Amino acid sequence: MVLSYTDDFEVVWEDPENANRSWVLDRLHCPWPLPPMSQAMYERLLAIAFGVPVVYVNGYAFGLNFGPPPPTPEVEARGPVAIWQEEFQPRVREHCVAMRTRDYESMSAQELFSALPRYFDETAEAFRYTTIVIFAFLRPTSALISFLEAELGDEAGPLAARLLQGFDNETTAAGLGLGEITRLAASLPEVAEALKAGRYADLESVREGPQFLARMRAYLDEFGWRSDSWYLFHLPTWAEDETKLLTLLSRHLADPSRSPEAALERSAAIRSAAVREVEARLPRHKLERFRELLAASNDHVAISEGRAFWQLQICGCGRQPVIALGRKLARAGAIDEPNDVFYLTLEQAGEAVRRPSGPWRQAVAAAKAELARCQRLTPPSYLGVPPSMDTAPPDLRGVMRFLRGYGVERSTEPGRINGVGASKGTVKARARIVHSLEESHRLQPGEVLVCRTTAPPWTSLFSIAGAVVTDAGGLLSHTAICAREFGIPAVVATQVATARIPDGAMVTVDGEKGVVLIEG
Repeated sequence: MVLSYTDDFEVVWEDPENANRSWVLDRLHCPWPLPPMSQAMYERLLAIAFGVPVVYVNGYAFGLNFGPPPPTPEVEARGPVAIWQEEFQPRVREHCVAMRTRDYESMSAQELFSALPRYFDETAEAFRYTTIVIFAFLRPTSALISFLEAELGDEAGPLAARLLQGFDNETTAAGLGLGEITRLAASLPEVAEALKAGRYADLESVREGPQFLARMRAYLDEFGWRSDSWYLFHLPTWAEDETKLLTLLSRHLADPSRSPEAALERSAAIRSAAVREVEARLPRHKLERFRELLAASNDHVAISEGRAFWQLQICGCGRQPVIALGRKLARAGAIDEPNDVFYLTLEQAGEAVRRPSGPWRQAVAAAKAELARCQRLTPPSYLGVPPSMDTAPPDLRGVMRFLRGYGVERSTEPGRINGVGASKGTVKARARIVHSLEESHRLQPGEVLVCRTTAPPWTSLFSIAGAVVTDAGGLLSHTAICAREFGIPAVVATQVATARIPDGAMVTVDGEKGVVLIEG
């Protein structure tokens, strides 16, 4: 569909009419460029789960009129909570287990390659189950926000956000499990010493090291198959690369006061205080309606974070047949290491299966260099014409605004960045630009985490950071929910923070006004 493009994302379309359509970059879930194999996987996922085509410009994915699909009649009839918990989530779990336990080694390279399109479609179909409940479970939240806006005006959004936290969900369960492992490591002196020193290879031999590793691997079996973020099929999961979790544990051991459990304990108290504040400000005759709406929206965070958990599991498990093919290609000498397969196109991978002696190492090197080049670019939010909120159902436009952070006016002042104030508080500290979890070791305690977006595996960084600033998100986004639970200021939906804030610069983050000041 695209004939050519520039580094400034100026596009020449094969069909000129496409210039009059809205091709949207999903800054909340996929703000990064993707390597070739991940592009093929994401293209199938978008087609099946969302029913939209996608174009790639400088490696970034732009979907046509991209947004959640409407709920199916079955979801409307049975309700999103019941159908998610009783039917969709079990199907997704079954799919994920199958994808990571299938005997790929017994398949020939050609058999495995021929099966990849089917595996891609199965992954996309599993992902679809997580999307068709979105609007249905958001409706009660939309009604609550509309009620609060009518009664309390501009303060409705922040109050609603605080009302929707403090509930058990998959993300907090992962955080609490991480806290348990941290405490176990702290109680085992030789294990703690090895972790703090970065001597991870010694854990098998130190006293009580096998006990610790067994508990850690049980945690990874439950939570470690998530991808680092949505659609990053090319990055190994924690279950595949244990050093990611071990590095994180060593950091929490260095400062126990910043453990996930210590931070998460604040969440329920914040919610209770928000309930008291709203009830104190509402007229007495409005209280019953408020309580009805609040009770109806109680499932929001649990379903939202549960869906996110399984979406990332789908991505992490969906990479398993591809990496299995990568192992076969590496053994045949076509590529240097299994993960290099993600830097081949689907067609190149098929040719590499048939002709391992071809120029596949050069193709991988070229694709890695291209990805690195694209990562330095700043993509626009859309191609063609601006997207409109009119594509969302009228009763959910407010929620989409709070989820996506639409409507932020960019600042014209050089040292000021505008966004959405997502978690109260003001912090002045050094900014640390983190493009991926692989760079998370650069974030020092108390620094401002600046990134394009966050996903549940990033949650542990919230116990290290003094504040968080993102390009994407809104009051109901994962970033906002976690920042409030960890009690740190957050400004989201800036669009430009990672491009405009120099790494290491001193910044002031005002999480109430939604402003970031670059001090120098």
